Amino acid sequence: MNTKKLLAVVSGLILSTAIYAQPSFSFSTPTKVERALKLSGNNRTELENVLRHYAQARDSQKWEAACFLIENMDIHFSEQFYWETHEGKTVSFNELDYPDFRSAVAAFNRLSSQEHFHLKSKIIPDIQVITASLLIENIDLSFKLWNTPQASHLSFSEFCEYLLPYRSTCEPLEKWKPIYNKEFEADDDTNIQTAKEVAERTGREVMGWYFVTYGIENKQAEGMIAPSRLLFRKQGSCENLSNLSVLAMRSQGVATTFDFTPHWATSTGRHYWNCIIDAKHVYQPFVGCGIGLFKPKREPGKVIRITYSRQPGTPATELSYQEIPEGFMRTTNFIDVTEKYWKCTDFAVNAHTNNKYIYASVLNGSKWRPVYYAKRQNNKYIFRKMTCGVIYLPTVYSGKQSVPIAPPVLVHKDGKVEIKNINSVRNISIFIPEKELYLHYRIGKKYTLYYWNGKWMKMETQTANTSKGLTFDNVPDNTIYQLIPEYSKGKERPFTIDGKGSICYW
Repeated sequence: MNTKKLLAVVSGLILSTAIYAQPSFSFSTPTKVERALKLSGNNRTELENVLRHYAQARDSQKWEAACFLIENMDIHFSEQFYWETHEGKTVSFNELDYPDFRSAVAAFNRLSSQEHFHLKSKIIPDIQVITASLLIENIDLSFKLWNTPQASHLSFSEFCEYLLPYRSTCEPLEKWKPIYNKEFEADDDTNIQTAKEVAERTGREVMGWYFVTYGIENKQAEGMIAPSRLLFRKQGSCENLSNLSVLAMRSQGVATTFDFTPHWATSTGRHYWNCIIDAKHVYQPFVGCGIGLFKPKREPGKVIRITYSRQPGTPATELSYQEIPEGFMRTTNFIDVTEKYWKCTDFAVNAHTNNKYIYASVLNGSKWRPVYYAKRQNNKYIFRKMTCGVIYLPTVYSGKQSVPIAPPVLVHKDGKVEIKNINSVRNISIFIPEKELYLHYRIGKKYTLYYWNGKWMKMETQTANTSKGLTFDNVPDNTIYQLIPEYSKGKERPFTIDGKGSICYW
């Protein structure tokens, strides 16, 4: 080989190495990814194929994205619901075999009229069943979407957390992103480019056909509906609407969060909504559509945002399920964003317990429901960023129930914190008048006064002879109270009494 040819070959090799080898980047498997691979069992090959695919392509950024998904995959799962006969036989029924949801419901009703069915569910870990093709297809499309005008402002971490994931919450695992991308894509002649514009267009399309079933849902609700069935049914709960919004928005390149309050603190129920991340990295909340317009109209016990990645310092990183109340606190992929929506403050609780964690509960639907946690620090438990205008009851979780561990904590609207230690020695007389939105007397109906002393204690029952109000004597001072009518539906709110005898509902 002559000198010129030799130089040409060497130059080509050098150029090839410079372009493809990326000597500054190592495709060696990170420790956290290796830990996840060990948990994947027989599915390890599928995950390794994803990593190998991007390593061979020398695409370091997609490889890092794949690592992000895999290292956090062990905390994700599908909750799949199915119907079963009394004999334990799974009912063979697929609603997608019918032309529309109404036809599917009618067919199922005919089938169930012949034999009684009951709803069952099973948990399927992602890491044990996910395929390489699903992950690769999802990653490639996500990167394509990242390069669109509505997503190009996102940092890599924002992209990974709120655009890249192959799932939203715990819906059944499906290849939804390509389907949703086509379903909600804009017309060719559109000039829509910003995240907000794309989100508003997509939201209007969703709300054009989605029917919220709140208040009429079957008691045997099917949890998070599969992406394909959401498009088929065109209806569902508020929770499923928020999930649908995540799927639809992300399929169009709009980074979208899933936010919720586990329980309202001053009323019954809960709520779900979303945020997009706009070009200025501002999180703009919405329900369905109307980007940036949503704001809670009542006090949330807490506001939680679901993430894909695990978060440090959550109870589930240290405790067993049996020590944690049911709900989001049994997961590790969430952050507290309450202060983004409401005025907040911190408060400390001195509790006589050795528990590593205690919980703050709010009165919702006549029950104390846990909404957040505090870890023991120097014999104290400090609750962070708690909603102002709320009564919190410190509790521990034991025997599948919340047990009071300290007196109620009143967090006033101005941020002042007050501990309600009952004064059983000093008794007072209280007059309870009608109060719009809270109390209307019905003549001839019975009303029972309760006060809090470690639990609700029955004080006295009276019959309303007038709509003006009722007077109760010898009532223990400095605690919280409830007046429960005989026709109660569990929506009554607790109240306190100030030094002038005025009643304040919470």
